[in-house]
Amino acid sequence: MTSKKKKQASGQQTQKSGSGSTAQPKTPGRFKMKSKQKDESAKDSSPSLVPFTKHGIGYASLVLIIAASFGIFQSYHVSRMFENERFFSHLSALERELSFRTEMGLYYSYYKTIVEAPTFLDGVHSVMNCNVTEYPDTINTLKRLNLYPEAGPVQLKAGLNGELYKQLQGQTTTQRAMVVLGFAFRMYDSFTTSFNIHTKTCYTVNRGYNQPPVQSCEGMGELSFFYVYAIFYLSGLMISMFFLLCFFLSGSILGGLIGTLSYLYNHGECTRVMWTPPLRESFSYPFLVFQLLAVTLTIKSPKVDWRHMSLVAITTSLFMVPWQFAQFALLTQIIANLEPFIYQLPNQIVIWAHITSILRSKFSSFRNFDTALYTCAPEFDFLDPEILKNEWDIMMATKDKKENPKMSDPESDEEETEDLKKRVNLKPHAEATQGEYNNPEQEALVEWINTKTPRTAVFAGAMPTMATVKLCTGRAIVNHPHYEDVGIRERTHKVYQIFSRKPPAVVWQTLNSMKVTHVVVDVQWCRGRPKAGCGMVDIWDLEDEENRSRPSCCSVLMDNPAPFKKAFSNDKYYVFQLHHR
Repeated sequence: MTSKKKKQASGQQTQKSGSGSTAQPKTPGRFKMKSKQKDESAKDSSPSLVPFTKHGIGYASLVLIIAASFGIFQSYHVSRMFENERFFSHLSALERELSFRTEMGLYYSYYKTIVEAPTFLDGVHSVMNCNVTEYPDTINTLKRLNLYPEAGPVQLKAGLNGELYKQLQGQTTTQRAMVVLGFAFRMYDSFTTSFNIHTKTCYTVNRGYNQPPVQSCEGMGELSFFYVYAIFYLSGLMISMFFLLCFFLSGSILGGLIGTLSYLYNHGECTRVMWTPPLRESFSYPFLVFQLLAVTLTIKSPKVDWRHMSLVAITTSLFMVPWQFAQFALLTQIIANLEPFIYQLPNQIVIWAHITSILRSKFSSFRNFDTALYTCAPEFDFLDPEILKNEWDIMMATKDKKENPKMSDPESDEEETEDLKKRVNLKPHAEATQGEYNNPEQEALVEWINTKTPRTAVFAGAMPTMATVKLCTGRAIVNHPHYEDVGIRERTHKVYQIFSRKPPAVVWQTLNSMKVTHVVVDVQWCRGRPKAGCGMVDIWDLEDEENRSRPSCCSVLMDNPAPFKKAFSNDKYYVFQLHHR
């Protein structure tokens, strides 16, 4: 009886609390229904950036594990190929620097400047106020030379003293960015030293070739190792992103595997990071894959929100910032250029500058000095016909099998099997074959400059050699391999008069006006002809018609150096001094 009254009282209380203007109470079921609809609408309005999680945590984990496995394999693979080509771990510090040819040495030199400066801010000041790269001009190399791979968003407003702070205030946000790899190495070295962590091993290497033994150090505590292995890890991240891109495009793990294995199968045509790690493309290309992944996720998303747009904008900017040619790779996404262009990230290299001339020279008889230097380089040549032939053979073989699945020619099958064996078996051999970098002539040149020339000496010469001179000796240079800048093209045009047929006195006057004290002549550049029409004399003959009957200036100087003075020579290099007693 008592319980029945309690139930009735409880029912009355419920009815009172549920009543408003009407006497009908709201049922619990209606509350649940509305709550469920609200949750679903909230879920729809905030779509996930990673849609593969809808298949479950186990499936998503499997995808990520496969992606990470490919990344680890790629990092190991390219690092082994790099090591086996140069025997990098057993080279001296100087030999490692010499192995960074052309632009690679130039870019590495700024990383070295940051690390070896007394303080981080001193290194930053040297990079942003460099007077040894385009002597006698002082330039901001961070802005001029696309040093953004070595740069990052480290704002140093706190702790900056007057002069440097004012200079940074005058730069854009990205131009105020500091050298990340240099900063990271200094932090890494400071941390490991503080905790007494062993990070490198040093030993003496007997080089042979009648050369003295050298000390060689390896490990992440070594300057050059930290630099190149950071790039190899970035390449590993790229292949992980590549797998995810293929996975999202195909909608299956099998599609991701096929796409990634195709990349690895054609590894030599897809990347050259294992041969030339410091090049700008090594830093930039991984972010192109990341950008394509971001665009794919955005397109496949049912509702695009600020997260998708931010991801596309960030990855696009990260791709464009390190590499001066990224804007051309993104031509199909030209709209993405607008934001970086507004903020002046792509340098002062106009999009169409000198590229139209190169295209014109490739498809017509037009040639001038600049286009000849570009088109004679193998990087700007047409694709090797052998590559096209291989791709055509693979495509036709696949097509024939698809059209005649039941027909089988034993002889043809055997040939295809042998071809497949060669391609598959040669991959491990390429990784197992060991080489060693050795360039005693260039090493002798660098040692002579370091010991026999004053720190105030100013050098001119072939662009690749000048990058080495700056990196290994710290001497001022007047030209370098960053040929995309119009000012450097004009400077190099003047310096390369040494390879023309102009009289030595005219060349001396030109170099003297640039305040050059020493000019380095590569014998191969002076007398070599890599292919018809691509010798330096041939290139000069395009515009210097009045001197076509004369011998080349550099060959004349090798026999009679006046008005220069021969200061150094070996089988590969001559150094001529402009001013002498």
